Amino acid sequence: MKKVITFAIFVLLILITSFYLFNQSISEPSPKITSTDLFNNTIVKSQFFDINPKKDTIVIGQQGTKIVIPENAFLDSDGNIVSENIEFELSEAFKIEDMILSNLTTSSNGKLLETDGMIFTNATSSGKNLTINKKSPLYIEIPTQKRKSNMMLYDGVRDSLGNMNWINPKKFEQYLIPIDLELLDFLPDGFKTVAKNYLDYYQLNSDKKDIDSLYYNLPLKGKTPYLFIENLGGGITGEGTYGVNPSSIETIKSKEFNNTFIATKEFEERLNFIHKTCENYILDLYINNLKKNLWEIDSLVIESYKEQLVPEIDSMYWKRNYGGYEIDVMLYDTIGYVDFWFVKKFREFKNQRLTNVEHKNPYINQLKEFYNKQLLKNQKRADKLCKIAITKENESAIRKEYNSIKKEREKVTMQSYGFVQDEFGWKNIDRGTVPKTWNYQQIEIIIENDLQFDQVHTYVLYEDIKSMVKLSSINKRIFTINEDFGSALPVGKNSKIHAVSIAYKEDLTYYSSKSITTNLENNSINNLSLELSKIDNQTLKKRLSDFNNYDKNSNIEKDLELSRIIENENQLKQGLIYTALPCYDSINKIYQ
Repeated sequence: MKKVITFAIFVLLILITSFYLFNQSISEPSPKITSTDLFNNTIVKSQFFDINPKKDTIVIGQQGTKIVIPENAFLDSDGNIVSENIEFELSEAFKIEDMILSNLTTSSNGKLLETDGMIFTNATSSGKNLTINKKSPLYIEIPTQKRKSNMMLYDGVRDSLGNMNWINPKKFEQYLIPIDLELLDFLPDGFKTVAKNYLDYYQLNSDKKDIDSLYYNLPLKGKTPYLFIENLGGGITGEGTYGVNPSSIETIKSKEFNNTFIATKEFEERLNFIHKTCENYILDLYINNLKKNLWEIDSLVIESYKEQLVPEIDSMYWKRNYGGYEIDVMLYDTIGYVDFWFVKKFREFKNQRLTNVEHKNPYINQLKEFYNKQLLKNQKRADKLCKIAITKENESAIRKEYNSIKKEREKVTMQSYGFVQDEFGWKNIDRGTVPKTWNYQQIEIIIENDLQFDQVHTYVLYEDIKSMVKLSSINKRIFTINEDFGSALPVGKNSKIHAVSIAYKEDLTYYSSKSITTNLENNSINNLSLELSKIDNQTLKKRLSDFNNYDKNSNIEKDLELSRIIENENQLKQGLIYTALPCYDSINKIYQ
């Protein structure tokens, strides 16, 4: 009898556990927003994509988020694979104005975070919410202007009033995705423009293959990376100048380097910088270590530079340089600022902790095909536009059209954080930001208006980092730090922060902001007053966009590469050398 009871209990436990796990796997996703949310009218808009769940699909958001959706990726409420068409929802919040108007504050249980992008995802079929099949999860890449170290993936919890908290930080691997080598630009900065002028001058073809060939066939002597250009003219004699050997670039463009990290956007970024170092051996370090992680080779580059430094002053200078001090001019001639500038850059590369091409990655083929297709399409459009750039009278129209191409290309070519996702909801790329040198300050902001607003939202924005904290108030007039932060905010010495307040009364919007430079001696910022004024929504977004602190888009004129008219033949020839080997010119040119 006891055995029967024991067995019955055992079976019951299995059933309970199975029921619990089943319900966990198909639980309803967290909603983007509720009906009582105070930010229903201003939260970042959703984008919707029609998906055929029976085949692999890649969608790309307006801000560049890429989502790989494998076949059979969605389940209904009963845990069955969905075969009917699906509506996929994506919201992207990468800009300060979107974060503020959506109340997407950057804190985790009262700790300040630095964000590099937030998204919301969901999927429905016939109006019913779906869940992600954990056996066939999504792969998401969130774009960034500059990849930062120690970033983690946070889950977002949004309450009924729109308050956000980011929890459950998770690390994610930084695998590389190879693309077609022909779609990568391995030439030195500016060489394409100068070469085009050179070829046009002699009425020769100036397409990509001809420009590449011109670079590869710059005359060399022996096997050293020294350039001899007597037959090109320009008055250069002797050994020429040291730099990256064009034949090395031609070599890595061969099929043997397909599906290695050489065929990635991340290596393209490094090679652009290697050209400026004028050191061919740095390129060799990458070529000869294809099986290592990219960050490990970045470390080898740093060590190779350190070995070249003068031993007796190496330690002192190293600490001063990375301690944030100005460069000691006395050491300039002994060591050279250029070397330390390069070391700092490769240290940034190392801190990205990029690994290698993961051939077992199930998403690699879809992404590679997607990148190739998009880059080739954009490249053809841009090349066609550049050919008519000189003759077309309406130059502003060309720039406007090219700007749209550039934005489309950036969606594909920007750096990104990649991760596997098996549940919908809010996600955030974040890291903790409070350095040991920061201190805590109390802040009190007073709204001076006598008008009784329906809602007032007041924030503190950090200029040094991309972070935002919402202040609390019990009377819509005096705002202080909420209890989660212990009534004080962390700030750096002489840091610049911005107080921003937005209020609503019926259909009208009001706005005010003020910049503050912190003073740790007073340890508080009290009685800071804001006078709110009426503002329309378009102007409000423009004002808020001014607080974005990430890198701006590169100059259109530089990217468009409108052909410069150079009439002197020798100038054309010499220009090839200046751009092929940047160290031939002065140090100043390297940093332009």
